[in-house]
Amino acid sequence: MINLPLVVKVQGFTTVDNPELVGLSAVKLNALTEDIQNFVDTGKIAGAVGLIVKDGKIAYRQTFGFSNLEKKIPMVENNIFRMASQTKIVTGFATYLLAEDGSIKLTDPVSKYIPSFANMEVLVRGNSGSGNDYTTTPAKNQITIEQLLNHTSGISYNFQNQPILFPLLQAANISDGLSTTSGTIGEMVNRLSKVPLAFEPGTDYLYGLNSDVLGYLIEVVSQKPFDQFLAERIFTPYSHIHPESYCSGVYYIQVPNSIKENHHGSGYLNFGTSFP
Repeated sequence: MINLPLVVKVQGFTTVDNPELVGLSAVKLNALTEDIQNFVDTGKIAGAVGLIVKDGKIAYRQTFGFSNLEKKIPMVENNIFRMASQTKIVTGFATYLLAEDGSIKLTDPVSKYIPSFANMEVLVRGNSGSGNDYTTTPAKNQITIEQLLNHTSGISYNFQNQPILFPLLQAANISDGLSTTSGTIGEMVNRLSKVPLAFEPGTDYLYGLNSDVLGYLIEVVSQKPFDQFLAERIFTPYSHIHPESYCSGVYYIQVPNSIKENHHGSGYLNFGTSFP
């Protein structure tokens, strides 16, 4: 997972005093405020910014808690947050660009570009449910790029409550997707290929480290570091830096009209097929 800051730009939207005017329940929004404030009061989070825009109008905007808990600096509306899993959209778009270039096909096996994924094993759980009661069997099918995009590859995260895969992923020093892991993305992804899959590729859905594998695949295909590819192909041509920002490298991604027109004007890009 790449670590990018997230800024929500709300200039140009009008604010409505009564959320009922845009079809939102004031009672439920008050309950939302109470819930978020409770997270702050109980120490589950330091602070938050809540924003709901409907029909081009800001119907809800609240700040909670602190941006710096130790220094008691209050949260403000334009605080910058880590994007976390929203970076999967960026990685998916980067993968789409390679497919559009003709460098890859979404139906290609991952092993075509990362050979260590050629002979994956699938976890077979024993009846006891204990962490040591399992065997593995060779995967019948190769993981495809499309399956990485829609999380049907069988690759897991190591923070999920799985009594067998969790310790195997930890023992292999696999990233949890949030904290920093030593070494390169390629080293981590190749270690990941030695951990058995949760199921046969393409037969189920499991939210996992698929975008990390895609990040390394992009490096291999483009022959560039992942961050360099993103800068050259996405952030520089499709973005502009927020002039008032105090944090360097903050981008607003702007989708050009040519791309919108090619995707029915929806602003959404379809990365692979949906899983039934």
